[in-house]
Amino acid sequence: TQKYVLRVTGTPFYMTNIQLRLDLLRYSEEWSMDLCEKLVAQVAADGFNTVSVPVHWYEVEPKKDRFDWTILDSYLKLVNKYGLKMEMLWFGANSGGHVQWLGRPNKNAVHLRTPDYVLYSPSPSSKETTSEFTIRRDMSDYTLDIADDRLRERETYVLKEVMNHIADWDAANEKKHPVIGVQINNEFIGMRTTFPNSLAISYLNGVAGAVKQSDYVVWTRANCVFWNVAGRIQENEAHRLSGEKTNLDFVGIDTYRHHFASDASFIASMRNNVPYVGKNFRMIMEIDAKDANSPIYQMAALAGDKSFDYYNFCVVDGNALYSNNGMELVERAHIGLVRQRNKILNLANQDFALKSHGKGLYVYNYAGKSTDLEKGLDGIAYFPGTASSQAVAIRHTNEDYLLLSTSTGNINLPASMDGWKATAGYMNENNEWVSESDVEIINRVIKFTAPACVKVSKEVTSIPFVHVESVDIRPGRGGLLVRADHTIGIYNLKGELEVNVNANETYVWVSLPSGYYVVENRKIICLLYTS
Repeated sequence: TQKYVLRVTGTPFYMTNIQLRLDLLRYSEEWSMDLCEKLVAQVAADGFNTVSVPVHWYEVEPKKDRFDWTILDSYLKLVNKYGLKMEMLWFGANSGGHVQWLGRPNKNAVHLRTPDYVLYSPSPSSKETTSEFTIRRDMSDYTLDIADDRLRERETYVLKEVMNHIADWDAANEKKHPVIGVQINNEFIGMRTTFPNSLAISYLNGVAGAVKQSDYVVWTRANCVFWNVAGRIQENEAHRLSGEKTNLDFVGIDTYRHHFASDASFIASMRNNVPYVGKNFRMIMEIDAKDANSPIYQMAALAGDKSFDYYNFCVVDGNALYSNNGMELVERAHIGLVRQRNKILNLANQDFALKSHGKGLYVYNYAGKSTDLEKGLDGIAYFPGTASSQAVAIRHTNEDYLLLSTSTGNINLPASMDGWKATAGYMNENNEWVSESDVEIINRVIKFTAPACVKVSKEVTSIPFVHVESVDIRPGRGGLLVRADHTIGIYNLKGELEVNVNANETYVWVSLPSGYYVVENRKIICLLYTS
């Protein structure tokens, strides 16, 4: 492949992914599971193939050694029902530097995200926290010490129980493999001061081992705020090369517009905000879905060979793709642009996973602000219909290309593709082309009026061949040895069909009485004879 690739059950997979905060919706906003199901259905309808969902330590182990799978099972059931994959965001001992509350502390706190034995507080305003483990009170009364090996071992044990349960649930529910990856904790930092990268990566690596040593092995990742992503990646790659190795597959970034001076600088950062280091897979793990430019960022990230995860789907945190009126979703103006991009990314999913920008793939108008003609992959050029129109050319093989546009625009083919044919369709789960209609090429130009995938390929002219030999096998009977690349007919001299033969490019024996016969379209006459 041309870049590092995420795979699901061995198949390359490009995520069209959004985080859905079912936890905050249920606890803070008091949405029912029926309402939450409608959200999952809408995620699928909007063209996302993956949803990232937090699962909290307290939700699966409300009391020490007493496991409860009710909430986790409800999530697994929903993603299976709506044909989605799920990244499980494991919110364990540290989220943003401390243990947080399930709900909003000033609204409906409910409980800490950990069971009481891990950390207990009588109320959100209390400093009287207790734990079986060490509390770093120099950081905060809610920050657990990740240097405490007992904490690491316990969290690892619990997460392994979770993964083994997912394996059992999947085996009992059609084996659809709903969970495809696990995020280990969330923006894993300290308070007032930060944990050293070496200690943080060591802890995350240990907990990620729960996934790798379980009955349900998937990729593991860690998300970082922008200022410590480079250091965390370097540390994890050093871990990978050491004798200890790493259970943490990759480290990525949570990035937001307010950290940048301009829209242009933020869009440009989509291509380079995660450094190329070792075997680290590059992923933007959070980005403000409310931002009207977020669909443009998605394609800019593709141009930077990155995966991309919107944060978040609706209602909570002020970063939502959908606004709301009470418990009714309200579409933001850019939702149509999101759907367009999800559609084309799913039409050629495996090629997007495998191909690298500038090698086997090219993203046109990655910044989403031009209407100028742009030449890219192998002389293929794109003329956007609007400033926000974006396109991708993919060299699927040396003799066929996939061309995709998010909306209106023209793709111009080079002279070397003169005479090629075009069809509209999609690549199926086996990465085989499914043609749905022919596409007209006029003066080497393909016109797009809506999101679509067009395959262009060399026009191959097949010249049928027939090879026939007459053979004497016994008195009064004879036959033909026939070889062809298509089904042929054998006729007598009266023009009557004696037999159809599917020769399949190998010799087939046809036994016939002696006489004259006409093969195929009466062009070849063969005499069968007796001795």
